Amino acid sequence: MMILETYLHACFHAARAGGLAIRDLPRDQAPEVRNAGGRANIAPEMLSQREILSVLRRLEPDANFVTNAKVDGGFMGRVLGAHNFELMASGRTYMVDGLGGANMYNAGRIGLYDWTTSVGLVNSDLEHTRGAIFAPEIWGGTMFYASKGSGAFAISEDKGEIPVGVSGTTNLRKARVVFDDASFREGHLVNSRAITEIAGKARTIKVSGPCSLGLGLAAIGSLDAVVQSAQRPAVYAAGKTIIEEAGGVFLPYAMQKSGRLVPIGKLGLEHYNPEKKVVGFIAGNRELAESLMDILVDKN
Repeated sequence: MMILETYLHACFHAARAGGLAIRDLPRDQAPEVRNAGGRANIAPEMLSQREILSVLRRLEPDANFVTNAKVDGGFMGRVLGAHNFELMASGRTYMVDGLGGANMYNAGRIGLYDWTTSVGLVNSDLEHTRGAIFAPEIWGGTMFYASKGSGAFAISEDKGEIPVGVSGTTNLRKARVVFDDASFREGHLVNSRAITEIAGKARTIKVSGPCSLGLGLAAIGSLDAVVQSAQRPAVYAAGKTIIEEAGGVFLPYAMQKSGRLVPIGKLGLEHYNPEKKVVGFIAGNRELAESLMDILVDKN
């Protein structure tokens, strides 16, 4: 396990605190609460997010924060929203996802475990530099984490240190590809023709709740590629650093108003509105990810 420098230490321990805060809660009845913006957030997500922000505020009092779930009070002074996310360009911003895969979390009572907490760090020039993804119910509790230029790492209670590195599978017919569940919903950004072609050619496909877990598993070679429809930036911020430090690529795309899918060369400030699902992506080793992107663009 690498020594955690200041910023990665903050990501690591904040993500872990959020996951542990909700891991053992009963799942039979998951109440929903409405925040000021009207978005429904299940109570565990708000609890986890609050724990994460508490750790970050203690360790990084001068940083800004972007959250996947809207914040009601308490941290509003440093949490950026749609009206002021441009302040990301003024300093460090921690990107917080208090509960990735809420549906899977709720279904934990029937044995599903695909949920995560995650924290990523983006600097003032929008470079993703640190990331930590905690999967509390994978292998007794697994942390995927990375610091730009220092590599990616993974450790679990059951397995100890886990070797990291994206798979070398470049042939789609031998590949294990994971989609997010939204990709299969009518009218979503990843169109059905592309999904049909990829699913028909891939060795196997899987549908996962949080793309963060897919990115972590791809970083250790357990999956070959991740295909994600548009999401809010806090959802993928940590995983972007991790997959890239594991030797893979993160290929973002956006949708034009006409509905056409367009690859994004470099993420810009306009892609970081915390309240909009703007960016989708494909991640994995470069050759496989680029071939999947070609399919998505061609089938538009």
